[in-house]
Amino acid sequence: MDAKIKKVPDLVKVGKSGRLVIPTRLRKEMHIDAGSVFAVSHPKKDLLVLKKIEDSILNDDIAALKEVEAAWKEIEAGDSVSSDKEEFLADLEKW
Repeated sequence: MDAKIKKVPDLVKVGKSGRLVIPTRLRKEMHIDAGSVFAVSHPKKDLLVLKKIEDSILNDDIAALKEVEAAWKEIEAGDSVSSDKEEFLADLEKW
């Protein structure tokens, strides 16, 4: 697969009570169980970001959410750069 081809995201619907169901594959990959805690950020009008919190909200988790918010502002301003799969994964590992 070409490194620049993006994977199609999983699609979920919001239920009547406002709940989202995280697909089984993602729950298994991320070790998400009942009671798992997430920080929720809303960095732009139509974007919701979830960050799994392992213990309690730590300074680095809060910093990661702020980085996502700043990145979206850069994208909206046209200041973003593209990267291939390897560069993206290397940046992701730094989180």
